[in-house]
Amino acid sequence: MLFLCQIFVYICKMLDKKNKMKAEENKPPIIQIIAALKKDRNQKIMIGIVLLFFSGTITFQSSLLLPFKTLLLIILFCMVLAFTGFYFLLHGILRYDTQRNYLLKLLLEEPDKAVWVYYSKIELMPFGIKFIEYARLHIHLLNRECILLPLSEKEIRNLMPFLRQQFKRATFGHSIQNQQLYDIAPDLLQKGA
Repeated sequence: MLFLCQIFVYICKMLDKKNKMKAEENKPPIIQIIAALKKDRNQKIMIGIVLLFFSGTITFQSSLLLPFKTLLLIILFCMVLAFTGFYFLLHGILRYDTQRNYLLKLLLEEPDKAVWVYYSKIELMPFGIKFIEYARLHIHLLNRECILLPLSEKEIRNLMPFLRQQFKRATFGHSIQNQQLYDIAPDLLQKGA
């Protein structure tokens, strides 16, 4: 009986996940973009906290067990690890509002600054088994800046009609020719008004 209850709970959770995914598809595009920025921020903060925790734990455990000369090398390694964690933590905490405000201003007030929009998808498949898959939306600007948004491929495909409507003068899609034109002068990718 207990086994049947566990199966029922598992199926209910799966159905709930499907409903959440459908609800996320119906979100307005601006909300999806803000959610992607929040997700990126949260990942950076978690990476920073984990690195700081590991560096502190390794340092403390090493100080109890190892001789002094070996301890110095481990402390040096842990300092590099801690500085990296501190960088991720600060970058996640301090840059989120700036990035969000800049992107919203670009989308709503200055859409002519965007010249090239495309997405890239990376799949790690060791031995033919899909291990990791992630996609990033690239928005290249006139001043040669690039905004990267970590989104799923499905979310990016849902956002593309909105982005085409907002960035009317931008070129969409990646090609070697577009890359060469962008490298020469970004304004070559802008379409006529």
